[in-house]
Formats: sequence, C-alpha cells, structure tokens
Amino acid sequence: MSTLSKEQIKAIVKGNNFQSVTDVTNYLKDIIQELMEAELEEKLGYAKRRT
Repeated sequence: MSTLSKEQIKAIVKGNNFQSVTDVTNYLKDIIQELMEAELEEKLGYAKRRT
C-alpha cells in the first residue's frame, strides 16, 4: 500500500475546493466505499450489482 505525499494531499484539497469539514468527510466516505467495493469484488470475483 502506498501513502500520499503532502504535496499530493494539498493538490487533492485544492482541486476539490473543500469548503468545510463535512465536504472532506463526504469525500473520504466515498473513497472508503470505493475501496471496500473493490476489495469485495476482488474476493468474490464479481462486481456488486448497481441499480
């Protein structure tokens, strides 16, 4: 697993124009959701069915 450098984190913050902690929290929730779905897909061998 790799980590982000401070410069990469600054670029993400600048590129997303976060206005509040809630914005950051929602962004992180989306990332975690995508990571969890990718891990499940890898373990189960197929993608989650999206409606």
